[in-house]
Amino acid sequence: MIHNIILDMGGVLMQHNIPGCIARLKELTGDNFSRLGMDDKGEGTELMELFEKGLVSLDDFLTQVLTLCVPGTTREQVLEAWVTIHAGIPQERLNYVHQLKEQGYKLYLLSNNNDACWQDILDHYDMSVFDELFLSHKIHIIKPDAALFEYVQEHLQLNPDETVFVDDLEANRLAAEQSVGWHTVPSLDELKRLL
Repeated sequence: MIHNIILDMGGVLMQHNIPGCIARLKELTGDNFSRLGMDDKGEGTELMELFEKGLVSLDDFLTQVLTLCVPGTTREQVLEAWVTIHAGIPQERLNYVHQLKEQGYKLYLLSNNNDACWQDILDHYDMSVFDELFLSHKIHIIKPDAALFEYVQEHLQLNPDETVFVDDLEANRLAAEQSVGWHTVPSLDELKRLL
């Protein structure tokens, strides 16, 4: 029987707007966009990975991206472009998470995130429904590194048989299954079916 639910943010709760984010960054960087190293999934450079690990500050990240931007671009424009990757959390998803809480499940958030995007989330949503938050930029490890799942498991001392992890990326689910033995599903719809 499941008692613990660990949710990913992007792709599970939060809808992504990766094409919109890339289009906006292309406007700001012009011919230098390829030097950002982003692919069509919004992933790429060592700089972005370090930012998600919290090993590069928001200030340093913006400074480095600005060196690739067209003259006259401001830090505010870069930040605004960066957070357009978020297309919002649909109300029905928020409602479902609150229903799970009311039903007595322990809820945890496990997300690859960064200072800019996390602050944007907090500016728009109340995350107090979660019993605890595990964010890559605070822990300095990103999924699918097994060390991240091991960190959460050791911290919470969960019974793997009573724990399910919801993540839209197969690599993350496989890493969680193999490293700590959690059950995994790719979406909230699949979670509903499991419960």
